[in-house]
Amino acid sequence: MKIAKQYLCVRCADECFFFTAAIFKGKYGSDKENKLEAEHDYLTDRLQRIGAARYKWSNGRNLLNHATSQLCVGCKKWMEILNMDPA
Repeated sequence: MKIAKQYLCVRCADECFFFTAAIFKGKYGSDKENKLEAEHDYLTDRLQRIGAARYKWSNGRNLLNHATSQLCVGCKKWMEILNMDPA
């Protein structure tokens, strides 16, 4: 089993090397690769920031909805108190 895993790892590494060589025409570590990696890092970071902002906005919206409903209940209770007979 261990030998099969090692074979798969070596095969996967060979495929990665082949694809990298094909994409960058044998210039591994080229300016194009560095530019693409930097762009990938930038876009990944941006995606994470957008996801975090979306999560915060979603939670804020839920909290606002809950607060509005609680204020509505509070106002109804105060109206009930104001409309009570003093007797």
